[in-house]
Amino acid sequence: MLTVRIEHDLASGARLRNISRYGRSRQDFLVTGVFNANFPNPADPATWTVDLRPHGKEQRNEIISSQTSISGDFATGSVKHTVSGGIEFLYERQTNNTLARVGDQVPSNLYNPSMDIPFAPVLPDGSSTSGNTTTIGVYANDTLAITDRFEVTGGLRFDKYRTETTNIPATGATDPASSLSKTDLLKTWKLGALYKLAPNGNVYAAYGYSEKPPGSDTFTLNAGVPSATTGLVNANTFNLDPQEADSIELGTKWNLLGNRLAVTAALFRTENRNDLAQPDAVTGEITQFGKRRVQGLELGAVGQLSSDWQISAGLARMDTEVTEAATTQPTQQGAAINWSPELAMTAWTTYRLPYGLTVGGGARYLSSQQRQVNNAVTTTTSMPQIDSYVVFDAMATYEVNRNFALQLNVYNLGDKFYVASMNNAGNRYTLGTPRYALLSANLKF
Repeated sequence: MLTVRIEHDLASGARLRNISRYGRSRQDFLVTGVFNANFPNPADPATWTVDLRPHGKEQRNEIISSQTSISGDFATGSVKHTVSGGIEFLYERQTNNTLARVGDQVPSNLYNPSMDIPFAPVLPDGSSTSGNTTTIGVYANDTLAITDRFEVTGGLRFDKYRTETTNIPATGATDPASSLSKTDLLKTWKLGALYKLAPNGNVYAAYGYSEKPPGSDTFTLNAGVPSATTGLVNANTFNLDPQEADSIELGTKWNLLGNRLAVTAALFRTENRNDLAQPDAVTGEITQFGKRRVQGLELGAVGQLSSDWQISAGLARMDTEVTEAATTQPTQQGAAINWSPELAMTAWTTYRLPYGLTVGGGARYLSSQQRQVNNAVTTTTSMPQIDSYVVFDAMATYEVNRNFALQLNVYNLGDKFYVASMNNAGNRYTLGTPRYALLSANLKF
């Protein structure tokens, strides 16, 4: 990735800036997933095996961006303005070549796996999907200091984009190559207000609206053919409307103990609309309507309580719900949104002792995360959720002199066994890092 930034201070006190960037990335890998378990003789664990399914990924990404902005301060009467605005150009392209497994791989013994099992080859099948999105955006923001205590902030952005997708079928397939494109105008805006109750504290309110078009995550559009299993069209269907999001936040910030401690509290709520779609059973026309809501509370504290003692802590409580589900997915109505923990918390503190020694410790907690958006009782053998966990960490630093220091970090002190992440199917997961120590040397000169 190459980034170039140019800044120029204008005579009026304004600043002109351009940031331009070009980047390319490439992914080529093969991984083997562990799938179905087989129990020929349930009473004999020596006969238990698991299926191994190699699959691969071959992806290329390219990005070109250029943002030119101007910012400055001025006054209109007694009102002070801090303004910024600009224009942005963005081009993103992604190409995916399909890799297909040739043949099946021999199952592996669960308790005595062999390293000599032949690897089922994963090779290109000739099919590929490529897509690109070109965006031109303009934006403007203004913070108005109405009085010494009251500020209002507003911002507006418009983006004109075009997404193009080309699908090439596999070698020997009868389906022809296809191309789709979509052009649209997106708008984003925000409005906020802040009132200083005291020199060391304020309250604020903020509202924002944003839009997300189909195909924006993968640069891929599809024609909207209904799924044979769920009846839902893909979220990347080219003629869907953009998803809409409304976000509101009410909060307060205070500096306490002579500005040694900063505490924050905020209530937030975000609602996504146009989240789901389904085809009409008779006409095939696509209907888009779904809604999802996330709301909760955030608390934070950070500070230096003395010249030797520092602390930081944060807590987030979330309530999520599918408030409007597709009629073909009735069990989603009222369900919690997947991968959304109800409670997350972090806490960390350090204390500097005499003779150049600093010690610290903290904890990280995450409540359980549901894998599926579903209220129905299931008997699936896949893992239904990621269980909650709490992990403790510690550190110690010894300053040999003002230029050289040694630092020891110990992560997961209790060697907690936990799942850090999981795929949507529930059959692959990443374990949390077990207890480990890292010794580092820091040299300043």
